[in-house]
Formats: sequence, structure tokens, C-alpha cells
Amino acid sequence: MNKQFKKICISLVCIIAIAGIGSIRSMKKSDNRNPYLIKTFPAKITEYSTPTVTWGANNMFAINNPYLTIFKIENGKIKQCDSNLRNPENILQFNHKGDYLVWANKYNGTKITKVNTRTGKIKQKKYPPIPITGTDVPSTLNPQNCTWHPKLNDFVVTKYPTIYYFTLKAAPKSQYTNLSFDIFDKKSAKNIPGVGIKTIKFSSDGKSLAYIGENSNKVVIMDNSFNTIKEFSLKNLQNILVPIPKKDDFIIVEYAKNISTIKQIKIKSNKVKIIAKIKGKINNIDIAPEGNIIAFAVDNTIQFLNAKSGKKIGQQYALVADKKDIIQSVKFSKNGKYISSIGETKIQIWKNPLNKEASSIRKEDLLKRIQYVLEPKL
Repeated sequence: MNKQFKKICISLVCIIAIAGIGSIRSMKKSDNRNPYLIKTFPAKITEYSTPTVTWGANNMFAINNPYLTIFKIENGKIKQCDSNLRNPENILQFNHKGDYLVWANKYNGTKITKVNTRTGKIKQKKYPPIPITGTDVPSTLNPQNCTWHPKLNDFVVTKYPTIYYFTLKAAPKSQYTNLSFDIFDKKSAKNIPGVGIKTIKFSSDGKSLAYIGENSNKVVIMDNSFNTIKEFSLKNLQNILVPIPKKDDFIIVEYAKNISTIKQIKIKSNKVKIIAKIKGKINNIDIAPEGNIIAFAVDNTIQFLNAKSGKKIGQQYALVADKKDIIQSVKFSKNGKYISSIGETKIQIWKNPLNKEASSIRKEDLLKRIQYVLEPKL
């Protein structure tokens, strides 16, 4: 009798397990195992633009896909706020406050647009963008790179062989409106002959600029007048340069023999520190606004590191895109609650899995899966 009872119990457990596995598989198909994914946009590559995402104030973000469009996340949902049919190129960046947007147009050069941080609407849409002035600034300045000052409404653009520094100034009444019209006026410029700049960034304190040159294994540190302060020689340097929040240091990546080495450039001490070594090629990196988490893209995944210890944060928090969609860009929103990624075919907006609010989603998702196992579909 006892043996027969044991057999019945074992049979029931097997039935429950099989039914539960089947239910989990059906759940995988329905949610694609991405409980943090909010929305997917197709990544449209055109003759003039490559998809770009930039984060503004109040969970706004702008994309050029292929047209400049501004969205906002409210109550976990994305709504479109405004758009501009002028076709922007690869340059698309909000300033530190998220109310000015710099972008580049193939035929008309660099443009600055004012954005309402509450509504996400483009201000003065019927009129030309905010003027950029300077006696030697080309009217069709098409930059290769752009970076905003982290505390001021100043920005730097590069157009070989020149680096331009612009600052916001109040102008007299515009010929288009009865209101005073902002302008961005050239503060300084410098030619750097023989060096095409791959990427350039302000430090988080705004006191220095760093750039990586074309075909170069050097990171050059300059002051805001473009005077070289220091140079750091590295090996197999990738086109990744990220300022560390609340410090004047930068993150860079070296890649060799299928190993990516994440390093911290310490400007004051003139040292380079290894943070972590990761198997595979890191395509892009960003750091959370608090400076405690590093997000990095390898293949079709976004993974996370503890910025201080360099240790990986649980694989269960990795954000996974489609297998064939290699992620080229990853960015945190200004408050760190959301993450954007750009793959070869898709732009995706995610909830940050390490954010306290988002972590509850993981718990709910796990409870649902356990419930499916305990409640077999007979």
C-alpha cells in the first residue's frame, strides 16, 4: 500500500513539473523574458543619419529615427510629444538640464532647439532654430562630435581640424518675434592639425575636456581653452570615453584577444586603474547618474558592474535583446530610472532593473512563474 502511494505521489510531482515547465515556456513566448522592456522602435538607418537617443529632463528622450522626435515616459508608458521633419544626422544631444537640444542637419549645419521640459514641445517651432554665431564659424557647420558642459549652457563641437566652444548669450529682440532671442556665440576655437577626433567629452566637474583621436591609442586631456594638460598612452583603445559622475575622471576600454578591459583614468594622480576584465567585445558603456553602476553592451546584452569593486551584478538583471541585434549604444536616463539601447535593427527603452521600483517587477515575475509551476494546466 505504501509503495503504491509513493508511486502515485511521484507521478503527481512529475505531472506538476511537466505542466509547470510548459506554462513557463508559454510565458517566455508571451513576455519574451523581458519584463523591463517598455517599448521597441525600428532602427532606421538612412543616407544621412544613424539612430541616436538622448535623454532630457523629466524622463524625456529624443531620437532621430530618421526624423527628430521627442517622447516622454509617464506612468510607465511612452507618449510622443513633438517632432521636427528636418532630418538630423548622428549628432543629437540634450544639455545637462534637458531643455536645449543640439543636432546636426546634413545641409543646414548645427542647430539648437529649445524644448519645454514639462510638455516636451519644441519651442519656437515656426521660426529658425537658435542662431550659432562667430566670425569664423561656417554657416553650415556639420560637426563630427559634440559635448555639453555638465553645469553651464556651453557646448563644444569638432569639425576637422577645428574645435569650437560656444556659450549661451541673450540677444536683442528677434526679427521673427517680439521676444528676446537666445544665441550661442563662439567663445573660443582651436585648430588641431593632423588629428581627427573620434570622440570628445567634458569631465563631470566641467573643468577639463578629454578626446580620443583617429587611429590613436592616446587620451588627451585639455582645459576649457583647449590647452593640453596631460596625455595617457594606452593599447588597443576603443572609441569609448565616459566621464565618471561627481569626479574629474574618465572610463575607457581596451580590447584584445576577445577580452575587454575597463579602465579608469585618474587625472589628478596621473594614473590608470583597471576596473574589470570582461570576456567579449564591449561596444558601449554608460555610468548611472550616482556613479555606482556601470552598464556595458556585449553582443545582444546589457550587463552591469559595481563601479567601485568592478564585480558583475547578477546575470538575472541582464537586459537581453534579440540574438541577431548587436547592441551598439547604451545610455541611462538623467534620473537613472530608465535605459536606452540601440541595436542594429531596434531602438529599445527599458526600466533599469537595478532601480528600486523596477526590482519589484522581477519579484512579481518570479512569483508568477512559481505560481505556474504549482498550478499545472491539466
